[in-house]
Amino acid sequence: MKTSLLIIINYFILLVVFIVSFINKISFSEFIKRTFIVILCVNTFMYLLNMIFKYYVKTSRINITLPPTKDDINDILKESYNEKQIDEEFKEIKLADLNKEQE
Repeated sequence: MKTSLLIIINYFILLVVFIVSFINKISFSEFIKRTFIVILCVNTFMYLLNMIFKYYVKTSRINITLPPTKDDINDILKESYNEKQIDEEFKEIKLADLNKEQE
């Protein structure tokens, strides 16, 4: 967290504790004790929160990709088989053609 934000929060806490202690007519030593405890607790909480957020930001996000469309698949096939026709690549294979290739 930015230090300026932390300083503002600390001064706000100091003001609130001062007003509460003034209304309840608490002694100065009790005011110091309460202020110290509250500011220490809040700063510790803010530090832990800061650590958690830093860890959360460093974790990788899940990338969601959309499946390719028919046009995308056709483009990929055209790039892969640029010299050959797509129809020739996927023509029906007959048993007689396989026997001719083996001989």
